[in-house]
Amino acid sequence: MPPPHLEQQEDEEMEVPNSDNPEGPLPMEVQAENISTVDAPIVDDPQSGRFTWTIDNFSRLMRKVYSDSFQVGGYRWRILVFPKGNNVDHLSMYLDVVDSVLLPYGWSRYAQFSLTVVNQLHNKFSIRKETSHQFNARESDWGFTNFMPLSELLDPSRGYVVNDTCVVEADVAVRKVVDYWSHDSKKETGYVGLKNQGATCYMNSLLQTLYHIPYFRKAVYHMPTTENDMPSGSIPLALQSLFYKLQYSDSSVATKELTKSFGWDTYDAFMQHDVQELNRVLCEKLEDKMKGTVVEGTIQQLFEGHHMNYIECINVDYKSTRKESFYDLQLDVKGCRDVYDSFDKYVEVERLEGDNKYHAEKYGLQEARKGVLFIDFPPVLQLQLKRFEYDFMRDTMVKINDRYEFPLQLDLDREDGKYLSPEADRRVRNLYTLHSVLVHSGGVHGGHYYAYIRPTLSDQWFKFDDERVTKEEAKRALEEQYGGEEELPHTNPGFNNSPFKFTKYSNAYMLVYIRESDKDKIICNVDEKDIAEHLRVRLKKEQEEKELKRKEKAEAHLYTIVKVARDADLFEQIGEDIFFDLVDHDKVRSFRIQKQIPFSVFKEEVAKELGVPVQYQRFWLWAKRQNHTYRPNRPVTPQEEAQSVGQLREVSNKANSAELKLFLEVETGQDFRPIALPEKSTEDLLLFFKLYDPSNEEFRYIGRFYVSASGRPMDILTRLNEMAGFARDEEIELFEEIKFEPQVMCELVDKKSTFRANQLEDGDIICYQKTPKVGSADRYPDVPSFLEYVHNRQVVRFRSLERPKEDEFSLELSKLHTYDDVVTRVAQHLGLDDPSKIRLTSHNCYSQQPKPQPIKYRGVENLSDMLVHYNQTSDILYYEVLDIPLPELQGLKTLKIAFHHATKDEVLIHTIRLPKQCDVEDVINDLKSKVDLSHPNAELRLLEVFYHKIYKIFSPSEKIENINDQYWTLRAEEIPEEEKNLGPNDRLIHVYHFMKDTTQNQQVQNFGDPFFLVVHEGETLADVKLRIQKKLQVPDEEFSKWKFAFLSLGRPEYLQDSDVVSSRFQRRDIYGAWEQYLGLEHTDNAPKKSYAVNQNRHAFEKPVYSLKQLLTGSSIYMANSSTNTIATFPPVEKCNSIGRENHTVVADMDGTLLIGRSSFPYFALIAFEVGGFLRLLFFLLASPLAAILYYFVSESAGIQVLVFASMAGMRLSSIESVARAVLPKFYSGDLHPETWRVFSSCGRRYVLTANPRVMVEPFLKEMLGADIVLGTELESYKGRATGFVCKPGVLVGKNKADVLKKTFGDEKPDIGLGDRLTDAPFMSLCKEAYIVPPKPQVKAVTSEKLPKPIIFHDGRLVQKPTPLNALLTLLWIPLGFPLACLRIAAGSLLPMPLVYYAFWALGVRVTIKGTPPPPANKSSGQSGVLFICSHRTLLDPIFLSTALGRPIPAVTYSVSRLSEIISPIKTVRLSRDRATDASMIKKLLQEGDLAICPEGTTCREPFLLRFSALFAELTDELVPVAMVNRMSMFHGTTARGWKGMDPFYFFMNPSPAYEVTFLNKLPKDLTCGSGGKMSIDVANYIQRLIAATLSYECTNFTRKDKYKALAGNDGTVPLDKNPILKANKLMGC
Repeated sequence: MPPPHLEQQEDEEMEVPNSDNPEGPLPMEVQAENISTVDAPIVDDPQSGRFTWTIDNFSRLMRKVYSDSFQVGGYRWRILVFPKGNNVDHLSMYLDVVDSVLLPYGWSRYAQFSLTVVNQLHNKFSIRKETSHQFNARESDWGFTNFMPLSELLDPSRGYVVNDTCVVEADVAVRKVVDYWSHDSKKETGYVGLKNQGATCYMNSLLQTLYHIPYFRKAVYHMPTTENDMPSGSIPLALQSLFYKLQYSDSSVATKELTKSFGWDTYDAFMQHDVQELNRVLCEKLEDKMKGTVVEGTIQQLFEGHHMNYIECINVDYKSTRKESFYDLQLDVKGCRDVYDSFDKYVEVERLEGDNKYHAEKYGLQEARKGVLFIDFPPVLQLQLKRFEYDFMRDTMVKINDRYEFPLQLDLDREDGKYLSPEADRRVRNLYTLHSVLVHSGGVHGGHYYAYIRPTLSDQWFKFDDERVTKEEAKRALEEQYGGEEELPHTNPGFNNSPFKFTKYSNAYMLVYIRESDKDKIICNVDEKDIAEHLRVRLKKEQEEKELKRKEKAEAHLYTIVKVARDADLFEQIGEDIFFDLVDHDKVRSFRIQKQIPFSVFKEEVAKELGVPVQYQRFWLWAKRQNHTYRPNRPVTPQEEAQSVGQLREVSNKANSAELKLFLEVETGQDFRPIALPEKSTEDLLLFFKLYDPSNEEFRYIGRFYVSASGRPMDILTRLNEMAGFARDEEIELFEEIKFEPQVMCELVDKKSTFRANQLEDGDIICYQKTPKVGSADRYPDVPSFLEYVHNRQVVRFRSLERPKEDEFSLELSKLHTYDDVVTRVAQHLGLDDPSKIRLTSHNCYSQQPKPQPIKYRGVENLSDMLVHYNQTSDILYYEVLDIPLPELQGLKTLKIAFHHATKDEVLIHTIRLPKQCDVEDVINDLKSKVDLSHPNAELRLLEVFYHKIYKIFSPSEKIENINDQYWTLRAEEIPEEEKNLGPNDRLIHVYHFMKDTTQNQQVQNFGDPFFLVVHEGETLADVKLRIQKKLQVPDEEFSKWKFAFLSLGRPEYLQDSDVVSSRFQRRDIYGAWEQYLGLEHTDNAPKKSYAVNQNRHAFEKPVYSLKQLLTGSSIYMANSSTNTIATFPPVEKCNSIGRENHTVVADMDGTLLIGRSSFPYFALIAFEVGGFLRLLFFLLASPLAAILYYFVSESAGIQVLVFASMAGMRLSSIESVARAVLPKFYSGDLHPETWRVFSSCGRRYVLTANPRVMVEPFLKEMLGADIVLGTELESYKGRATGFVCKPGVLVGKNKADVLKKTFGDEKPDIGLGDRLTDAPFMSLCKEAYIVPPKPQVKAVTSEKLPKPIIFHDGRLVQKPTPLNALLTLLWIPLGFPLACLRIAAGSLLPMPLVYYAFWALGVRVTIKGTPPPPANKSSGQSGVLFICSHRTLLDPIFLSTALGRPIPAVTYSVSRLSEIISPIKTVRLSRDRATDASMIKKLLQEGDLAICPEGTTCREPFLLRFSALFAELTDELVPVAMVNRMSMFHGTTARGWKGMDPFYFFMNPSPAYEVTFLNKLPKDLTCGSGGKMSIDVANYIQRLIAATLSYECTNFTRKDKYKALAGNDGTVPLDKNPILKANKLMGC
C-alpha cells in the first residue's frame, strides 16, 4: 500500500532533518506529497497533549537544539529545532522520539501533531503546521525543514522573536497500534481481505463492497464459464474465482488474475485509477457477459434507476422531457451539509430567462424552468460523493475535506416525495439502509482507500482495509467519516490556549444503500450449490497445490556455467561463423555445475558427456589480451585442479565471474581415440593454425600443435604442407593474426627467425597459404587482404525510393567504399552508363523509412558513414535514378509554380529548374516561354499563397535559393493593366473570401482564391461591389446574399454601400498587409466536380453562373491525373481529434483509412485463397482491363471487373472466411496514422467504401471498432457470388453520397474523410471534411499501437500480392513445386545425419544454436530427453531431428495422413485423454528421446500460446528448444485449408530457413519430480524462457482460441467413423 497523500498549505515542504547528530538514527527525507500514515490499525482513542517551549537567547543558539522531554500517550517526546536552518534559509523544526535508541526492536508509534511558532504580539498571526507520522527506528523524527523563512522569524517587528526569545508549541495526539501481521482476520471476523498489488486499495474496497451484496455475488457465480477458460483471460471467471476465495479462503486473496483479465500490466497495478470509472466499466463488462444467460439483466435490476430531465415553459403550454438511466448518482459535497442537502440541490429548479431563454418549438424563445426528478430508484443505491473538484483560482484539483453527514437510514420519499416525478410509482417505499461506506484517506494526488461494510445489515460494522479485516463500532463508520475538523483537548496549559484542531483527511467518498423492501432478496444466502462444479474443483486444487508448494520449498543451490571449447568447435566455426580469433563461446558445450564440487569431479562429468577419459584431458584457461583478442593462455595446474570449480572460476576471470571458459586439449591416435598428452615444458608453445585458399577465398582451421620457442618456423613447413594436403616442398607464407579491432593487424612471420624472436606465445594464431604468384587474378591474394575484406565487407540491401518497403537487390560492398564506389556498383547492377545519375538516401532506423534528405554528392567519406543513423547501423540504402547527373542537380533549384491564366478557367502546374544563383526574374522569363499569355507584352508576377491568403509578391531581384515551395503555394499570374497605371491616391488591396465557422465560436475561416483589387480614392463600397461582381462573374441572385467587411487581424467590420473603402486601408505598405483585407462573406456552395485535362492542367466544370471560378472563392476540387487528390479540403493533419467522443466520423477506406490507394492486393488475396493459383492467374490477366476502365472510363467499371475476376462463382461463406482470417493481417499493416488518429477519437464510426462489404467488414468492425460499414453489396445465387453487384452499384461518387443521405437522413455526420475526387460528394455532406493526401512514404500505424494485436491469421501468401509480387509468385510455382518435392524426398529418404547437408545443398538453411544433449543410453536404463519446442510449423520436429542428426519421434495433436506418409520421423497422435496420453508419452520416453510442442498449434506472429502442462508431470529430463523459421513467399501452415499441403508450401519458398536453439536442460530443482514444482509453473517457466530467447511475448491463448478466430470451430476432431478426413480438414498444427 503506498502512503496516502495529505494536502499541505501552499509552499509547505515537510521533511525529516538531514541530521549529523550521532545520538540518534540517521533520518530520512520525504516530500510533502508522500507523507507516511498509519501502517498498522489504530485501536483506541487518541491521547493528546500540548507542550510549550520558551527558547531564550535564541540568536546565540548553535546549529540545532532539543527541548526538554514531555510525555503524551505514555511516550516521551521532544522538539528538535534548527535555529539557523537545516542547510536551508528557513527555520527547521521536528517532533522527535526521545528514547528511540533504547526502545525494543520493531517499535513504532503513530501520532498526529502540529508545530507552532507563536506570535508574541498578535496571537492570530502565529504560524502553525500539522501532519501525522508513523514513528519507528528508521524515522524517529518528523517535521518541516522549511517551516518559515528566517528573514520573517528574526524580524523584530514581526513578533516571532521578542527580546531574543522564541516560543514554540507542539500539539501531539497519540494512537496506539497493534502488530498488523499478527491479526487473523478470518478468525477474528469471519472475513478475509484482499492483497494490495501496489496501488489497488481503491479496487479492493470496491470489490469487497460488491462481494458483500449477496445477490450480486450469486449472479456472478451463475455466469456461464468452462473449465478450459483461464481466469486471467476471462473477467467472469476471474471474478468467480476471487469471490469463491473470499468466501472460503482462510487468508487474504490476491487480485492479480482479475487485473490481468482487465488487460492491466504491472504498471497499471501501481497507478491509482478512478473508483467510479472502475465501477462503471466493471458493471458494463459484466452486463455484456450476462447477456443471453440465466442472469441477464441482473446489473440493471440491482443498480439501475431512472430520472427525468425536463424543461417547462412558464408562459406557454410547452414541456420537454427526456428519460435517462443511471447506475450511480454523483452528489455535491461542497456547500451541502448532508445527503438530503445534496438531493435538494440535485433536483433544484433552474430558471431559463434573459439571455438564457429556452427555444421552444413553435413558440420561439421562452422563459422556462429546468430540472431533474426521479422516476424510480434502484434496490441498491450507489452514491458517489464529489470529494474532488477543480479549483480555478489555484488551477489545480483539490480535495473537499468539508464535513458531510450521511444517515444510517435514508428516506427519499420525504416531504411528500419531493424528489419524485409525476410518473413515479408511489407504491414503492424508497426507504434505504446504509450498507457500506467507502473511505478515502489522503489528498488529491493519492492516498489510501478502505471500506466499512455491514454484510448482513446488522449493527456490527467491519472495516475492510486491504488484507486486514477488523470489527468496528458504528461511530467509526459514520461520524468519523463525515470529514471536517477534529478538535482535541490539551492537557497542559500553555502560552497559546487556542483549541487543538486537525483537518480530517479520511472521509467517505462513496455510499451504498439497500432499499428496506428489497433487503431480504438482496441479502440472500449464497452457498456451494451456487458455484459451478468445475470452479469448485479448480479452486480446491489450486489451494492444495499452494499448500504443497509451501511445504516443499527446496533449497537453493549456487551454480556456475562452465563452457568447454574443443578442436571440433574450431573446425566447425572458423570460416563459417567466425574468421577472427578461435571460437564463439556461445556455441560451445556448456555445463551447469555446482560451485562447491571439486574440479576433478567436473572432469569426470566431462568424461561422461564427451567421451574423453580423465587421464587424457588437459584444460586451458582463456584470457582476454590487451588488444581485445581472446586466446587460450595457460593450462590448469594440478594445484588448481584440486580446488573447487567456483574457486577456479574466480582465478580465471576476476572481472566477470559469471562463467568459467576452458579449452579442452585432447590428443587422438590414428584410430581417432584419445591418447596420452605430451608433457608441456616452459619451452613449448601451443600454436593454432588456419589455412587460406586465395583462389576459392576459403579460410578454415587446420589444427594445432606444440613448437619449441627456440625453433624456427621453417622447421614446421613440411608438417604444415602435410596438414593442408600440399606437396611437402610447397612454398608457403606464414602470417600472425594479431588483432582485428579497430583495424586488422596481420603480419608476415619471419620463417628464419625463432618463434621467440617472432614474439609468439601460447595461444597465438598462425595463418598460412601458398606463396602468391606474380600477376595473380585473385581478388584477395594474401591473408591480410582477405581478413581486411572480411572485416569491412557489408551486404547492403537497396530499395527504390519509390518503393521504400521492398528490398530490390543486395550488393556486397566494403565499408571503406566511397560514394563514387557505391553508385558505380549500383549503376553496374542496374545497367546504367552514367553512375552520377544515381542518388542515394540513408535509412532511418527508428521510423524504418528513408531519411527526408538524400545524401549529398560526396557528402560522406565512405559507406559506413552512409549506414549510420545516430548510434545505430543499418544495412539499407535507397536509390533513385535522376534525369541529370547529381552534381549538376545539386547546383539547381526546383520550384513548382501554379500558373493562373488571365482569360481561361484553368491552372497549369509547371516545374521550373534553374541554377540556385538565379533570381525571380529568371523564373518569370523561363515561365513565359512555357505558358500561353493573353497578349505578347503581358507581365508576370510571382506570389506566395498560404491558407487562401496572399502573403508576398516576390521582387524580381530576389534570389530563388531561399524560396520554399514545400509548404507555400507559388502562384504566377499576369499583372492586370489597371494595376500598372495606379493613380497617386489609388490603393491596391487584398480581397479574400471568408465564412464564419459555427463550430469554432464564429471564427473567420478563409477559403477560395485570394486576389488583388485596385480601389480608387473616394470610391464607395457600392462601386467596388459592381467591379467585383463583374470580375468574378457572379449572378445577381447569388451576389445579393454576399456580405462585405473590412477585416483586420481576423475581426470583421461590416461595410455599408455608402462607406468609402479606401479610407479603411493604410496609406502605405506595412508588414502584415495580408491581415487587412476586404472580406467577401458567403457560403462555399460551388459544384464539387472537376476533371483533369492532362498531367499539368486542371480545368474546372463551371457553375450555373459560369466564368471565373478561381476568383469567386468557391471550393474547387483540383484534380491531378497522377494523384487524383482534392486540393481545397484541408488535410487530415489539420483535424483536431480532441473532444470528439460524441462525434460521428465517416471515412473512405483505400487511400484514407489505408495508406495504399489500390485495392488490387486484397482482391488478389480473395482470388488466391479461395480459388487457388489458376484463379489468381485469371485475376492477374483481367487486371489490365480493370486498370484501363478505372483510369479512363470510370472507377465503378474498374472495380466491377476486379469483383468479377476475383469472386465470380465463389461461395460467400468462403469469401467471408478469407475476410476474417486472412485480410486483417494485411489491412492492419497499412493503417494510415493520421486517419486513424481522427477515426479512433470519434464515438461513432462509419466506413463508406467501394469495396464489397463482405470483404472489409470483419476487419473494420472487429479490429477498428467501426459501428457501421457501408460498402458495395454482392449479388449471389444459391450462396455463391455471381460476380455482379447489387443496386445502386459500386459505391463511388454520387452513389456514396446517396447511401450516406439514406443512412443519416437530415442529420449531418460531424467529420468526413476521403482521399480522391470521387469522395467529394459524400464529404460535402459532412459538417467538416478533410482530405488524406497521398503520401506513400508515410509510416503505417505500428503493431503495438493497433487496437488489437494480430496474433492469429491465416492464408498462404507471406507478402502482400501487389501486381509484381503476384506475377512473380505465379512464375515461381512451376519451379517451386518440383523443388519442394525434391526437398521433401531428400528429407524423407536420406539418413538423418545427411539431411542437414542435403537441405543446405537444396537451399534450405538450418541454423543450430546451443548445445544439444547426447542421445539416451538405453542399455543403462536411462530415460529419454523430452524436447519442449515452440511451434511454428508441423515441420518443427523434423528440423529438430535434422539439427540433432538423428530421428526424434514427436507427439502431436493431429497431423494429416499425407504428412504422416512423407514424414522421416515417427509421429504419434494424442488422444486428448489425459491419462491415456500420459501413459503413451512415458512409454515413448522409455524408448528414447521425444519431441513435443505443448502449444498444441502453430502461431505465426512473435507470440507463444499457452503451454499445456502435461509434459512437466511425466519426466524431469526437459530440454527447451526455441524454434523459429523464415519464409519469403508462402506460409507453411493453415487453419482453413488442406493441411496435407503444409510441407509443400513451406518447401516451395525459394530459400526457407529454420533456426533451432537448444537451451540448457531444466535444472532438477525446477522440475516437478525432483524439485517439487507445480506442473503449470514448470510449463510457464519454459514458455517464458523460450519467449525470452526469441524475444517473443507470452500469451494465454490456446488452440481453441486460434481455430475459433480463423476457422469458426474449436479445432477438435469429431470421433466418427472416418477421423482421417476430419483431421485433414479441421485439425493440424
